[in-house]
Amino acid sequence: GYVLYPGKLTRAPSFRIGCIGAIGPDDMAGMVVVAASVLREMGLMET
Repeated sequence: GYVLYPGKLTRAPSFRIGCIGAIGPDDMAGMVVVAASVLREMGLMET
């Protein structure tokens, strides 16, 4: 699974991405999909 944490260092809507442990290409591909979904939800990326 993935956990996106709310950003705390800015007033602008943001989130943080972190990694604990070993990750591979499939993990990164999945994270890109999740991050794109969040960016669209935040209105920062066009659909």
